[in-house]
Amino acid sequence: LSAGGYTCKELRDGGFSATDLRDLDFSASDLRTAGFVMRQLKAAGFGCGDLAAAGFTPKELTVKQHGFSAFEMKSVGFSAKQLRSAGLTIEDLKSADFTLEQLRAAKFSIKELKSVGYTAVQLESLGATAPELRQGGFTAVEMKEADFPLHELRHCGYGDKELRAAGYTAEELKTAGATAKDLATAGFGADELRPAGFAAAQLKVAGFNCEKL
Repeated sequence: LSAGGYTCKELRDGGFSATDLRDLDFSASDLRTAGFVMRQLKAAGFGCGDLAAAGFTPKELTVKQHGFSAFEMKSVGFSAKQLRSAGLTIEDLKSADFTLEQLRAAKFSIKELKSVGYTAVQLESLGATAPELRQGGFTAVEMKEADFPLHELRHCGYGDKELRAAGYTAEELKTAGATAKDLATAGFGADELRPAGFAAAQLKVAGFNCEKL
């Protein structure tokens, strides 16, 4: 592309500014090739899309360096994964209206997703497993709300005491594999274990004497 027979670089070398050349309909790509830097192109009025089309990377376009927000970069086609790689935080991307599915695809951790308000119910719906959610910091109460099978919660490390506090009954825990001794240790009394179907012999093994029965 040229103007008056001069190339973009010749005009730049001749002292014309980025704004002058933009007014002559040179593109951001033309000006970049001619040697203008991003700061000059942005000051000349080129937008995020123009600069992205000129080949600038998400890292070069980040808000901390040149004033483009995550929302602006999303609007010109950059993915959550690209913007995460460029150094933007999960808070930046959530504020730009990236969906949970997109943030999950960008490989943010369960802990990070939890930190910005996503629930165990939402994450389970996208395939997150009980061990992943436990590692991410979700409580037994939150896992109960997500409707995970109780035996999975016990298997991935939630203790019977915590599960009791979350509202599970002795009968439910027994069905999930807990013994009378397990449940006695978790704080259940004989009056709760008897209706759950434990035999007198099992309560004796669990440490209950005649007086406690």
